[in-house]
Amino acid sequence: MDENKDFEDWGETDSGDERNLPLRPLPEPLENDRHVYRTAVYALTGGILISLLGGIWLASNDKDIPQMLVAVASACAGALGALIAPNRG
Repeated sequence: MDENKDFEDWGETDSGDERNLPLRPLPEPLENDRHVYRTAVYALTGGILISLLGGIWLASNDKDIPQMLVAVASACAGALGALIAPNRG
């Protein structure tokens, strides 16, 4: 059992089958993880800025702004607003 050192501290199972391992305690919920929250805010803000700069560049070169660019910017803005809004319960 040297190649499976990760399973040594889990104890024995009734059937001896590796698929029937006991459960480990779950980690802390993601609600309290600030790094995930910040990453999501940064990614959505980046999506808004890239869409905005892309739209400005297209408009300055006399090209049509695709509706998909507007949709991505709107979706990022809506998701960012939902993340920033306080929870009510």
